[in-house]
Amino acid sequence: MAGANLAMLIGGIGMYLLLTLITRFAQTPHAAGYGFGLSTFVAALVLVPFSALGFVAGKVTPRLRRRIGASRQLAASAVVVLAAFALFALARSNITELLIAMAILGFGVGSFSAAMPAVILAVTPEEETSSAMSFNQVVRSVGFSLGSAVGGLVLSASRTPRSPGGAGIFPANGSYTTAAWIGAGIMAISAIAVAIATKELPMTGTEIPLAGGNMSTGVVRVGDTVRRPAGPWTPAVHALLSHLHAVGFHGAPRPLGIDEHGREILTFIPGTVAWPDHFHLLHGDGQLRHVARLIREFHDAVAGFTPPPGAQWQALIPADGDEIIAHHDLAPWNLIVSDPRWAFIDWDTAAPGTRLWDLAYAIHGFVPLTANPAYQRNDASRRLRLIADTYGLTERQRLDIIPLLGRRTQAMHAFLAKQAAQGNQPWAQLWQEGHGDAWRADTDYITKREHHWHQALLG
Repeated sequence: MAGANLAMLIGGIGMYLLLTLITRFAQTPHAAGYGFGLSTFVAALVLVPFSALGFVAGKVTPRLRRRIGASRQLAASAVVVLAAFALFALARSNITELLIAMAILGFGVGSFSAAMPAVILAVTPEEETSSAMSFNQVVRSVGFSLGSAVGGLVLSASRTPRSPGGAGIFPANGSYTTAAWIGAGIMAISAIAVAIATKELPMTGTEIPLAGGNMSTGVVRVGDTVRRPAGPWTPAVHALLSHLHAVGFHGAPRPLGIDEHGREILTFIPGTVAWPDHFHLLHGDGQLRHVARLIREFHDAVAGFTPPPGAQWQALIPADGDEIIAHHDLAPWNLIVSDPRWAFIDWDTAAPGTRLWDLAYAIHGFVPLTANPAYQRNDASRRLRLIADTYGLTERQRLDIIPLLGRRTQAMHAFLAKQAAQGNQPWAQLWQEGHGDAWRADTDYITKREHHWHQALLG
């Protein structure tokens, strides 16, 4: 985080220095031999391109950040501001050139500001994010103040009479050029500081492969982050995860962008994966209620999510509707258990679905409803009722979910069968390992006992 704050301090000095130079130059009277003699009000209009392009940068650069990573965007933004300094140093003979320089500056500042939070969050524990962001704002303010001071010092070092009578003095025109090149050097230092100090978010440290689940190939831990292969669905998934955290749901990792290898970056959530070796952590009623509450909180949080335009999802299995963006793999193998935070991982197959479709899949894994004698429970009906009660299913929803329990497991079997027939991995390997047989057996087990589930949920 020190590297990010250093970049913010140096960048803040440069960005505010140029803002000061352009506005002062625009207001300098013609009698000084340069300048445009603009009134304060008219000079303020010079800021319009700065504000407009800053707004544009804030809207368009998040897509760039997902492709190249936050720290690369930060360095590129510093170079954009450097270009604005160079333009001002070389061309300021007419107001159009000032407006162009201000527009470039605005885009650079907007992009710089958009990238900085991701850099800060990537190296900050979640409980410290508020203080970290506040401190970074203080650093930025200090940088802005120093930028203004640097501009004043450079300009005051060289003054010229305003008129032959010497009634007033103004900085020499050349002092603006000097200040501009000093600012360009400052932004070059800022870009270098980003490249050296922040690297590519926390890319330092050993890459530790993360096992577990059925699609963990290429998933590694780097420091307090997880890197995993990205796909066309990644921008939409990151938008979903960002929304969840924005509305207060923290049972999921936070997205941090894309690293230089094209992998998505997520926060690492410490804890224990419940399946297969630690399912005992879910044996108690209290733990099962915790899972049901977490699922309900997710479904309530995602209800207000609007996917970004053109969102692409990795929809593996056709759902029964598009009520929400569902997780589609809420299961013990995707549950991190820790104290006090529990969270679901592996959101890459999130896609349109319904609450009940998502919950039916979760019930299969967390009760569990299985034909495997090693995992069957005599209290399956009671645990099913406990999940339904804690989630808050209505009578209508209880009736509707009963047939979905079997349909959801049957859908998994059909999906694996299709993928195996086409030779698609890792599904073909899972089919060979007997996963298809397991899902078919679970489907038979569930459908033959629908009267038990009806009695449990509505009796």
